[in-house]
Amino acid sequence: MSPNTIQNDHTSSEQSVGKCAEWPLGPHADLLEAILEGTPDPIFVKDLDGRFIVSNSANARLFHLSRNAFVGLRDFDLLAPRYAEPIVAVDKRVLATGETEVVEERIADDGQERVYLATKSALRDANGRIVGLIGIARDITDRKHAESALIEANREIAQREEQFRMVANAIPQLAWMADAQGSRFWFNERWFQYTSSVLQEVKGWGWLKLVDPDHAQRVDEHFRRCIASGEVWDDTFPLRGAGGRYRWFLDRAIPLRDAAGNVMLWFGTGTDITERKFAEDALRKANDELDHFASMVAHDLQEPLRNIVMFSQLLQRHLGEELDADAQKFLDFTLEGAQRMSRLITDILAYSRATGERGSLDQEVDLEAALFDELAALDLQIAEAGAHITHDPLPAVYGDPPQISRVLQNLLSNALKYRKPDTPVRVEIRAMRQGDMWVLSVGDNGQGFDPDYTDEIFNLFKRTPGNSVAGTGIGLAICRAIVQRHGGKIWAEGHPAKGATFFFSLPALP
Repeated sequence: MSPNTIQNDHTSSEQSVGKCAEWPLGPHADLLEAILEGTPDPIFVKDLDGRFIVSNSANARLFHLSRNAFVGLRDFDLLAPRYAEPIVAVDKRVLATGETEVVEERIADDGQERVYLATKSALRDANGRIVGLIGIARDITDRKHAESALIEANREIAQREEQFRMVANAIPQLAWMADAQGSRFWFNERWFQYTSSVLQEVKGWGWLKLVDPDHAQRVDEHFRRCIASGEVWDDTFPLRGAGGRYRWFLDRAIPLRDAAGNVMLWFGTGTDITERKFAEDALRKANDELDHFASMVAHDLQEPLRNIVMFSQLLQRHLGEELDADAQKFLDFTLEGAQRMSRLITDILAYSRATGERGSLDQEVDLEAALFDELAALDLQIAEAGAHITHDPLPAVYGDPPQISRVLQNLLSNALKYRKPDTPVRVEIRAMRQGDMWVLSVGDNGQGFDPDYTDEIFNLFKRTPGNSVAGTGIGLAICRAIVQRHGGKIWAEGHPAKGATFFFSLPALP
């Protein structure tokens, strides 16, 4: 007798209903019973009328019933019609055709819908007649939820990918993506429009063939260093477009990382900066010419001033006591005016250079060493003022070394110059880290200034009212121009006769 056959004298549904607990399983009844109860999957047998005539405990527990209480019930006794009807329809097909079917079935358990994958086969007697149905089911609810979540996630990913491609193709920049090793595998439409290339030509490292040969090796080496270190890549170079013409591009790529911090891919953009590059070159040329012109003018103006000073001093020495008081006063005015004009020309030239693009701003500047040099240069003034200068340990910053030294020089000179009479000068230099900037301060116990003029003192040719100390009114304007060029800020705090403190910020090293 095959596993799906039963004895003829037990085909009657009337007999089977009342005698399920005594269902004859043959000489291996104990083994089969152990199998039925040992599996976590529901197993059941139904008669031709759809009544359960055999059930293991796993099946009965779905409906919170015992095995004996389960026998004789139909699906409509256990489930709402919307669940029972599709189950009964499958059972009828299996009983009618004798074909095994594997279907998904749903039931409600304590208000929660669960999904089962059921395999249903016809049960035959020894003569091959269909006398019932045997089924086994497996709970796949969690798997279905996972599948649904995965489908939804894939749908969202597809939507976001499509949105990304739409945005990437709409931006004016050339966009691209590369794998973790830097091999490019995707370019936006703008890239192909500009270069008239196809993916096969530029994927991987083929894009380097479009970089100006004079720059290709440098660009390649720089990009590979950033790939190895994981740092953001930033570079400018000419890129060949359709027709063989080159235009300048600013290329920038950032690494996209997973939750563990590992680089998954690189996303980059190329921005056409040709016009800006030409404008910068033109501005740089104009600044160079202006600088040259200013130097020539300063030289030409200084020459007659030196003559005025020299001949005025000669007059004083040769005429000596023959000069009356008025003549001596006039000569003193002449000397003082010429010397002041000389200082003014020098400061204007310094201001011109400070506001122009001069020198690299990404050099490492040791402020401790710069301060030591400026103190040595001001040694005579420090001794004359009887100054006592203290300072914190000073950091290294990014910037243009000569210009940063000029800021320290101007602020220290002011502290020595604007001192109170008969009062030893005290100067304190402090440094404090704030984010990616260092904030330095130069404080003194000198004349101070009216807080109402805090903003004005940094303007060109501005001096606080009533100030009798000689000066050109350009020193602090030079300091502001230099600090702003470095991306920092400069400000001051002060009160009359109570000293002043000047603060300025500079970019810190990483």
